[in-house]
Amino acid sequence: VRGGDLLETRVLVDDAWLPAPYRADNPTGTAGASVDPFLLDRVTFAAGGFGARQGNALSGLVSLELQGRPDRASGSLGLTATGARAAGALPLGRRVGVRAAAGTFALGPLVRTFGEAQPFRPAPRGGDGSASVEWGYRDGGRVRAFVLDQRTEFGVGAPGALAAPDYTADTRTALALVSWRDSAGPLRPAVTLARSRYVRHEAAGSFALRSDYDTRQLVARLGWQATSTLRLTVGAEHEDLDAAFDGRSGATTGTPADTIVARVPGRRTGTFGEVAWHAPGSLSLVAGVRSDAATLTGERTVDPRLSLGWTRGPWALTAAAGVYHQLPDPALVRGSAVEPMRARQLLAGVQRDGDALALRLEGYVKRYDGLVLVTRARDIVAGGTGDVVGADALVRWRIGERASGRLAWSVLHARRTDPDTRRRARAPTDVTHSLTLVTERRIGPIVLGSSLRWATGRPFTDVVGTRADTLAGTIAPVWGTPFDARLPAQLRSDLSADWYRPLGGRRAVVVFASLSNVFDRENVVDVGWSADWSRRIPRRAPFNRALFAGATLLF
Repeated sequence: VRGGDLLETRVLVDDAWLPAPYRADNPTGTAGASVDPFLLDRVTFAAGGFGARQGNALSGLVSLELQGRPDRASGSLGLTATGARAAGALPLGRRVGVRAAAGTFALGPLVRTFGEAQPFRPAPRGGDGSASVEWGYRDGGRVRAFVLDQRTEFGVGAPGALAAPDYTADTRTALALVSWRDSAGPLRPAVTLARSRYVRHEAAGSFALRSDYDTRQLVARLGWQATSTLRLTVGAEHEDLDAAFDGRSGATTGTPADTIVARVPGRRTGTFGEVAWHAPGSLSLVAGVRSDAATLTGERTVDPRLSLGWTRGPWALTAAAGVYHQLPDPALVRGSAVEPMRARQLLAGVQRDGDALALRLEGYVKRYDGLVLVTRARDIVAGGTGDVVGADALVRWRIGERASGRLAWSVLHARRTDPDTRRRARAPTDVTHSLTLVTERRIGPIVLGSSLRWATGRPFTDVVGTRADTLAGTIAPVWGTPFDARLPAQLRSDLSADWYRPLGGRRAVVVFASLSNVFDRENVVDVGWSADWSRRIPRRAPFNRALFAGATLLF
């Protein structure tokens, strides 16, 4: 998000942290959501400038709000080229209702049909199940329980390899939470109690690593709607994270030897206060401050945050500024003394709302301190710095009731400390330009869609020569200027079609198909080198051109 690393974005389900919110489950995108959309009521994404309520995130925030109790029985059955899925909802009296969803997927048949862009052993496969039950004890008050269990595995090899894969991964994510909300009066309490478990088994060559993250969370807040324009909110959260790592490498005799055995427990507590004032049709202000303390760093942080908005008709001006802290991943600590990572953000934008035409333009500046980085030799480097300057533009349009589209363009310049040279260089996420065009056209019961995505290639550090490593008796690479080279630009086009047919009553069927990577573009997502470092080997995006189809029965 805006030049930030993947781990800088935090995903929440009813205020509880979801440690692994994505998975590879179809060729039309590299990731899908862990939580079934059938169970979701609202998804909110903040690319920066979010308020004091949320902590432990440097760049972005995704908030998933679960659906409430159903008012009628309903369900769906889906079958695609790569799996099957079922979901259902059932009211149990006037106050209680349940929802559940489960599915399985396996990309093997698709890969075998359309060919491999890179060797999968096995191709991504897995399954998940989730359910929620809600008790609405009065209007505006409810208690909800939610559980999620998901497993994914895959293996991938080097280009041209026919033997065992270079890398395999098997992950399992589980989440259980209970949340309480009450908005019946001027006081708005909210409490979430959750536990999550994320276990990942990885193997690369003769090395195998098991990572286990066990998290317990308590999040509570109390809002007071003092007047129609003024709202005060205070809150606190407590998080216990117990991370364990067990890495083993096979010796030449075949006897495994322990190489990594570590347990990294950590506790984080945070408090916040926020004032929100909204003058209808004019000015709005949200000011807050939060403070967090963590045993992992032994420090307490204080983060002031402020956002402003001004509206006049369909136009609005927005601005936000704040300080954000995040703990490094326990895998990057390894007993070393580290400080909380910090980002300072400043955003300003203008937007116009409208059915026929809407647009948004936002510029931002981010400054990083205390980054924890990893060298090529897997050593940990603390105290890294960085900066990002960029702008995002979004235009949405609608032509009558049958045609619509959106165009998103992002431009940024990102720099970070290079962990190997300790010098400032391009950040690995310095994708200078990113452009997405999405269109939709309705013809009777059929909806046709298209998407075009183009982006500047990511930077990487190239090998400019070799030298003899006399101590190890091998040839070692000579690395060039950090992240001075770039991968080729990314270009991809997809087409889709959906056909909706009512079957009478509440029943309907949806048939859908998509053609991904229409021009079979060989997008390069990374590079490797031959054993003697003399030849660069490109690594393609995982999927060739492929047809993905399925149907869903709604009832």
